[in-house]
Amino acid sequence: MKDGVIHAVLVERGAKIVAGTPLLEVRLDLTSSAPQNCAPVTFFRIVSRESGWMRTSLPVPGTVVAVDAELAIVSHGENDPIDDVTRSLRITASAVTEL
Repeated sequence: MKDGVIHAVLVERGAKIVAGTPLLEVRLDLTSSAPQNCAPVTFFRIVSRESGWMRTSLPVPGTVVAVDAELAIVSHGENDPIDDVTRSLRITASAVTEL
């Protein structure tokens, strides 16, 4: 598994996010990875584990993204500079069983 497809964007640029805010849903095709006991196509919801401000737009639905790709920039303050990113946003991913 090298990439996924953005299925849904759940937060817009400029939005305030808090811990528990759903950010996006990603579709993964697991058939190319090792054998598994789950559906070959799985959807995951990405949820923020901390507060901040969504400073850039997430990719539009249908966009193919690498597993380790930077998808957006979130800052602690609404007007913090975004040209010096120091770390990744803390997130949780959960499988979505029904869309």
